Amino acid sequence: MEANLILDNKFIPEVWALIMKTKSTLDFSFYKAELPPLKQREKINLIYQAIFLKKKEGVTIRFLLNREQPLRGVSRYNVAVATFLKEKNIPCRFLNDSRCCHAKFIISDRNSFYIGSHNLSRNAVSKNFEAGVIINDTNLGLDINDRFNSLWDSGKDFI
Repeated sequence: MEANLILDNKFIPEVWALIMKTKSTLDFSFYKAELPPLKQREKINLIYQAIFLKKKEGVTIRFLLNREQPLRGVSRYNVAVATFLKEKNIPCRFLNDSRCCHAKFIISDRNSFYIGSHNLSRNAVSKNFEAGVIINDTNLGLDINDRFNSLWDSGKDFI
């Protein structure tokens, strides 16, 4: 097993590299995701650009976000992101109403994954103290992929 600790602003370059090496599947789970900002230089744009590039290359991409609630708080951002992703033909689901999607992870090809505290948000990549790890391990990758699939299957489609 290979593991790489990701602290604070290392999230963007490390996750960008994880996404760029993906060949077939890319799954995301976030409590909160924000739309790419209008300012092209903002760091979060690099993640979305990598996702869209992989989509064009034929990688299967899925997003799982925190439960959908009336448009308030985090749900407001997540609905905007789900709408944006739908326009890009990237499926998005919300966790079942009874659960909070606090786990943040990104799974690449079922064998490498990021797991940690970073959301896909401006504050997570610029202001907050955040920590996570990228792990390259087939057995653990399959385990977290099974968990993602279970959550995905029980999730609510974004319409």
